[in-house]
Amino acid sequence: MSSPLSLTHPRALGRDKFGNRQKESVDVGFGLAGDRLRVRFEVKTFEITPNPELETGAPQWGLWDWDVVEVFLSVNGAKGARPYYEFQVSPLGQYFELKILEPRKETDRDFRSGLKYGARILKDEPGDCQWEGWMEIPLAALGWDGKPESLVGGAFSILGEGSKRYWSLFLPPQETPDFHLPQYFQPLIKSSGT
Repeated sequence: MSSPLSLTHPRALGRDKFGNRQKESVDVGFGLAGDRLRVRFEVKTFEITPNPELETGAPQWGLWDWDVVEVFLSVNGAKGARPYYEFQVSPLGQYFELKILEPRKETDRDFRSGLKYGARILKDEPGDCQWEGWMEIPLAALGWDGKPESLVGGAFSILGEGSKRYWSLFLPPQETPDFHLPQYFQPLIKSSGT
């Protein structure tokens, strides 16, 4: 697993429901295990807002309306390339996956990669919460050529209820959050030569 990378947020300091300023952080690490991409997120926040009514054993459309960590991934190495894939996990271990052929126009909602995933809440106290989520993405199911430099994408998180907080690894600041900008994808695995 690589050293953790920190996702950024335009306002790294937020306010909890009592009006107190709170610091949040979202870190992610990537690593290869054979033909599987391992991703691990660590989230520190002042509240955890999942949806306990959603199932854990099937993809959940709309999971992004609650606390979630996400990976967008292309396996052909080119920024802006299609298709790309979206993978999400919530603090309760619910998941979502999608093949994206054209952002907001054409997707494959029936796509199943064989994704392995999980999450656990480490601390859930008012104003001081932590959770972690992990994914193991089978790259052969995505058509990966076996070259680490072909793995490009981004990592994201959506936190909070009502006034949501959006986090991104590679995107520039935006007025309206949009994670579906594959032209900003970056390599997820450092080459051994750097």
